Amino acid sequence: MRTHSVVFAAILAGCGSSEAAPAPIPLADAAVETATVADTGPDSEEVSTDAGVKCAPQPITGWTPKWYPPTGSYQGKCTAAEIHDLVTACSPTSPEATCKAALDKKPDCSNCLLTDAYATSTGAMVRYTDPLNLIDRNVGGCFALKLGDSSKDGCGAKVRAAVDCGLQSCGKACAPPKTFAALNGCITKANADPTLCKAYFDAADKCVVDNGDKVSDCSFYLTGEPVNDVFERYGNLFCGTAPGGDAGTDAKGD
Repeated sequence: MRTHSVVFAAILAGCGSSEAAPAPIPLADAAVETATVADTGPDSEEVSTDAGVKCAPQPITGWTPKWYPPTGSYQGKCTAAEIHDLVTACSPTSPEATCKAALDKKPDCSNCLLTDAYATSTGAMVRYTDPLNLIDRNVGGCFALKLGDSSKDGCGAKVRAAVDCGLQSCGKACAPPKTFAALNGCITKANADPTLCKAYFDAADKCVVDNGDKVSDCSFYLTGEPVNDVFERYGNLFCGTAPGGDAGTDAKGD
């Protein structure tokens, strides 16, 4: 079964803001960059040091997805060089001080690149602080921009619902010291469970299949491409200049 893999830049959390944020989970396993996350099976689920909680899907009772549309495409807030430099400075292997200094130098660009995951309108990368702290590409926003549909019924919203469902089911149980591969393995199981995220995941997968090359740049299924390349592509879509110099779009949905 193919599954969406969460991917994030660990060093970014806590940068670009005067408020300190909890440290994100570390990039600990290369499995994050594969298109399919292996189902490790129940026997390999490690027991967390926190009250013996297993990294396994949890009920999502009472949770319903919400849509947070993207800020827009090709907003001209960043040059390609600035996007490259910021992504490089804030890669998982970079010191936090290096990241913060780079973001502080380019506030307009950095504010376009990174927003809160639950902001009214969201940027190229989004920071989650609940149910766990991490930064991911704004894959739902990418779909919305690529398809020109930022409505609450569009594919962007469906993709975001699938992503958020997996995090809702697995985020707390698979928080540190769990590995990132364990989190994605848990999400794989939640996506296959009809009582959890299967309906949301199937709707997102249909959007991927139906739209093909139109959304391939969004990398819903990672294919081993370097993480920084994915982030740069997102940064250019949201914050760069349109090919040919055309004006960008305001993609806020209803």
